[in-house]
Amino acid sequence: MVAALSIGLVGCDEVAEHAQVGTPIDDGVTFRTVIDNGVQVNGPLVNGMRMNGMRMNGEVMNGMRMNGMRMNTSELDSFAITSGSLITALLDSIQRSGAELVDAEYEFDYEISPGSFENKRLKIFSVVQSGSDDDIYFNDVRYQVDATTWEYLCRDGASNPTEAIALNFAWDERTGSRIEYADAFTWACRGAALAKAVEWGYAPWRSVGATSLKDAHQAAVRMIRADYCGTGASHTVNGNPIDVSDKWGIQQPGTAWPVEAKWGPDGAVCLNTPRRLSWTRAAVIAECVAAGKGVLPTCSTTSPSENGGLLMTQTQAL
Repeated sequence: MVAALSIGLVGCDEVAEHAQVGTPIDDGVTFRTVIDNGVQVNGPLVNGMRMNGMRMNGEVMNGMRMNGMRMNTSELDSFAITSGSLITALLDSIQRSGAELVDAEYEFDYEISPGSFENKRLKIFSVVQSGSDDDIYFNDVRYQVDATTWEYLCRDGASNPTEAIALNFAWDERTGSRIEYADAFTWACRGAALAKAVEWGYAPWRSVGATSLKDAHQAAVRMIRADYCGTGASHTVNGNPIDVSDKWGIQQPGTAWPVEAKWGPDGAVCLNTPRRLSWTRAAVIAECVAAGKGVLPTCSTTSPSENGGLLMTQTQAL
């Protein structure tokens, strides 16, 4: 099998009804009515490690190919992401998934220069199913440093180890945009925008009626990072509280805070006062105009759908 691999650009306590057999259940709360935004598209640098000047845990790596999948001494085949974020593969012609793939290792080649590849290896140490969303799985993924050492692929903003959610497609760390390579997937680190958007209810594989939430997920990535112009430029700091709602009622307002902005996959569709006083509305508008997006109108209603929006944020500017 050959596939492209993109490695990051982040509840209730009852057992999920459709729990994967043998897979532990995580009962952690992942969403609050008033939540913390964040700057990272995906996880921060892995211990400051860079590969040929590119972030191992931060950029789309166009030259990456995945191969040589194995579990112990057996070869794995037909790697896929199914049932949301559940990873599956064939082992001895039998489909394995979830915790059945603990100890699976993945070799991949990273293109360090045109036509020149360096071999790396990842390993799954644990798989835990969300206690509140039975289609979300948290993977402890690590990369091999030497013959005896495996380092966490994902760390949060405080450098604590965290898990990853497997997502189809890739995201460009610089622009925050989804890139729909047919054979690519991303390990989205919990606590950063790609994973937060999933855990907040906007999983890109889900639908509301006949409407895919793929664009809602992309809009949430922009919203979390206050990427008003859709260029990848963040206008916030980690921990800034925001009140999130959307046109479908997946999340609903919990405060009487002023409306900050409405959001679509390309950024804000209208803007009032930015959530950080470090940026004025005029300064943000100037950025958007310079980026070719034009002048963002002000938001005049409390409907997330205004100006074609999908999501809405309310904030107390800090």
